[in-house]
Amino acid sequence: MRLMTGVLRLNELLYRGREVFSLACILGIALGAVYDLLRGIRRGLRAGRIAENLGDFFFALLFFFCWFLFSVAQTGSLRLFTLASMLLGAAAERSTAGRGIVFLSERLFRAVRYLWSRTLGKAVGKIKQKMITEFVKCATKLKKEKKIGKNT
Repeated sequence: MRLMTGVLRLNELLYRGREVFSLACILGIALGAVYDLLRGIRRGLRAGRIAENLGDFFFALLFFFCWFLFSVAQTGSLRLFTLASMLLGAAAERSTAGRGIVFLSERLFRAVRYLWSRTLGKAVGKIKQKMITEFVKCATKLKKEKKIGKNT
C-alpha cells in the first residue's frame, strides 16, 4: 500500500512539473511577443539609443518580475527551470512569429506617425503656437504693469 502511495505521489509530482514547464513556456511566448511589439514600436518611432536601452532595461525588469511571480505562485520558490522554460518559449516565439510581429508593428507605427504629421500634428502644432503667443502677450503685459507700478 505504501509503495502504491509513493508511486501516485511521484506521478503527481511529474505531472505538476510538466504543467509548470508548459505554463512557463507559454508565458515566455507571451513576453517574447510583447518584446517584439516594443521593438517594432521603437523602429516605427525611430527612438534613439538611450530610449532603446531604457526600454530594454525596463523589459528585463518586467521579464524577471514575471518570472518571480510565476515561480513563487506555481512552485513556492524560485526555480531555474522555470526561467529556462520562459527563455525557451521566448526563443521559440522569436524564431517563428517574431519577425512578423516586428514588421507589422513597425509598419503600423510608421503609418500612425505619418498620419499624425499630416493631419492632427499640424492642428496640434497650430494650437500650441497660439497658446505660446497668448502666453507671451500676457507675460509682457504683466511686466509692463509691474514697471508702471514701480515708477509711480
